[in-house]
Amino acid sequence: MAHNTARVIACTWGTSAATTPVGRVFEGTAVLPQNLTNSRAVGGQERNLYGMIEPRINNLSFEVQSAALLSYAVRGAGELQPLKLACTTDEGGFLFENAFINDMHIRFAGSGALVATVSIMATQVSSVATVAPAALTGPVYQWFDGQMLIGGVSHQVVEGVLSFSNNLEFLVDWDGPADPDGLRLPQSIKTDTYETIACRFTARQRQSLLSGLANSPGTTTASVRAQRGSSSASFDLAGLSLAEDELLPIPGGGDEIVEYRVPLHGAHGGLTVTGVDA
Repeated sequence: MAHNTARVIACTWGTSAATTPVGRVFEGTAVLPQNLTNSRAVGGQERNLYGMIEPRINNLSFEVQSAALLSYAVRGAGELQPLKLACTTDEGGFLFENAFINDMHIRFAGSGALVATVSIMATQVSSVATVAPAALTGPVYQWFDGQMLIGGVSHQVVEGVLSFSNNLEFLVDWDGPADPDGLRLPQSIKTDTYETIACRFTARQRQSLLSGLANSPGTTTASVRAQRGSSSASFDLAGLSLAEDELLPIPGGGDEIVEYRVPLHGAHGGLTVTGVDA
């Protein structure tokens, strides 16, 4: 498939077939880059060369209605499982296969809903029929039915971002593609990589109550839980270390609410994603 960049309008996913909507899509881009490079040699010899096509879905942002898709970002004790994602875009429909979640950001705020943004890497892509955006049927997780704990304690967290990356890599070799139509596509994706885990929370908190976290690096836990009826989505982190906290501006003086931005960094195997879809 030739070069293409298109805005995502709707997206479905699955392991054997892409039939489950991710939720209400806010934004995202389906990308099949040419990766043009310029090669220059002695004597003014110059040539433009096309590189590997890297099928990606960049910054696919949607309202979290289920933790099922997001749980596939985490390998746990096993291997990452390949997915299929079908994107309807303003340039047609694209099916991404042998796809993996590389980056995942979970965002929440006091007055908003739980939102996920993921970036996908795949080795196969083909054209498929477009589908209309699915009607909203699942729960919308909001602040008033959620819970946020740091070190097992509530810190009046106002908002936060959980950032996770699998640090995947596209791989090619000189054996040639199995599919003649797959020229310039990657042969595989390196998935046995170490994750990068970081989170940043804004908490209504005094500095003295954060000192205990700073004195115990690698042992802090954090948990983000959303609940709506009997449905839930949970993101649990272990082995966190507190980085340099930051006092946010207090424009009104000493009688204003004190808020700190609290950054935490994790280690390999520190994230667990679970959910119940009622």
